[in-house]
Amino acid sequence: MIIYKINTTTFNRNTTCSYNFESVDGDRIALNHIPLHICELYYSSNADDMLSFVIYDMNTLEDYSFILLKESNLDDREGGVEILAIGYNCSESYRDLLSQLKFHVFCITENDEYKYQYIWTRDAILTEDEAITSEGRTSVMERGE
Repeated sequence: MIIYKINTTTFNRNTTCSYNFESVDGDRIALNHIPLHICELYYSSNADDMLSFVIYDMNTLEDYSFILLKESNLDDREGGVEILAIGYNCSESYRDLLSQLKFHVFCITENDEYKYQYIWTRDAILTEDEAITSEGRTSVMERGE
């Protein structure tokens, strides 16, 4: 997983806006809110347009956080979503991003059943306040945590 520190200095949850990576009239608005090398990762890794998203300030357009995701099962366990990259500007935006991530992924249903059971990432630890690179480690967030 790639961890990226965004350089904006503020975070205001009251004025945030979230966009996924779906194309709107031929434009992927979310691509304007992530660094170039993360855009390249988005395309090369086949990140999921509906699962991946960015959060930014709708008044100032300051970038707060982003996450690239794709359907991927860990050790042949069904119902997984893998975190490919995560970016955030402070602990508060990170906590908000994780909260939005869980809500966004764990509420998706298919055939009246929850589609995803866990979110995971390799080579990183997801703590309460930050993501930390950790070679060989795998972090897993289960539904209901």
